[in-house]
Amino acid sequence: MELLKKIKENIVLAIINGKTKKQQNKKSFYSLKTAENIGILFDSNNIYNFEAVSRFKEELADQGKSVQLLGYSNSKKAETEEKDFLLFHNSDIKISTESINKELNTFLAQPFDLLLVLNNESSLAARYAVNLSNAHCKIGALKSCYNALDFIIEMPEPASIDKLITEIKKYIT
Repeated sequence: MELLKKIKENIVLAIINGKTKKQQNKKSFYSLKTAENIGILFDSNNIYNFEAVSRFKEELADQGKSVQLLGYSNSKKAETEEKDFLLFHNSDIKISTESINKELNTFLAQPFDLLLVLNNESSLAARYAVNLSNAHCKIGALKSCYNALDFIIEMPEPASIDKLITEIKKYIT
């Protein structure tokens, strides 16, 4: 089973890389001050991550920013009723790299000024979202997406999401 999962992941990543090369997104650099529309991608497997991201979202919203959250989970059974974010997982991505999650498709199609990737651990779901997002400027510490990110923040392994948020504020304010 693990072998089939690895084969699927490699096929999906190869197709994503091909799509990324063909994608002609207009790239621009935005700071947290100039960006008006911000997307945040984060690992929602850990409740602490959601709490840290929620605080950051509120901080940005208080500055008049429009902020949307997209969490990805390893579990199909994630509880999201009381949470204020969109959720997807690896099973939402078919081997053809088409998403069966309409909310994910809508999020990825939005031309965010900034896409902040608040994660430094590689996962198929995160790599999929970063590579196929229509955001004008993608910023994060995800080393497996170095060719899709416009600004990479070097973080020690493992780094907390709070530390990553602090570094993002320091470099792009």
